[in-house]
Amino acid sequence: MLIRKLKPQSGQESVWDYPRPPRLEDSEKHIQVIFNGVTIAETRRSKRVLETSHPPVYYIPPQDIAMEFLRKSSGTSLCEWKGQALYYSISVYNVVSEQAGWFCFRMLAQVGPYRCLYHYHNQSGRNTMS
Repeated sequence: MLIRKLKPQSGQESVWDYPRPPRLEDSEKHIQVIFNGVTIAETRRSKRVLETSHPPVYYIPPQDIAMEFLRKSSGTSLCEWKGQALYYSISVYNVVSEQAGWFCFRMLAQVGPYRCLYHYHNQSGRNTMS
C-alpha cells in the first residue's frame, strides 16, 4: 500500500512535519476542559507537544485546573521523553470519566517551573480550544 503525504492547506500543519524527538512549546491558545457541564480546566499558558505522526497534545499547568474534581486512577505509563505518567479520573456530580487525563512529573528541562503538567483525553468531556 502506497502512502501519500498530503500537503497542508493554508493555516494547517502536517503531523509528518513535526520533529523527532518531540518539541515542546508555549501556547497562548485558550484551552478549556468541560465535563458534565463544569469547567475542569481553563488556561492560556499551556505547553504544546509536537511529535512526528501524532496530533498536537496540550498540557495544562496544575494551577489552572479545578483539582477538586480529579481523583487518582490506577495505572501508569512510561515515555522516554516525558517520563512516568500517572492517571486521573474526573468526577462531577457522581458522573465519572475513568483515566480521563494524566500528568507527568518530569518532562524536558524546557518545561521550566512546571513540576507536573496535565493532559486530558478529548473523549472525556467537551474540550475547546481557540
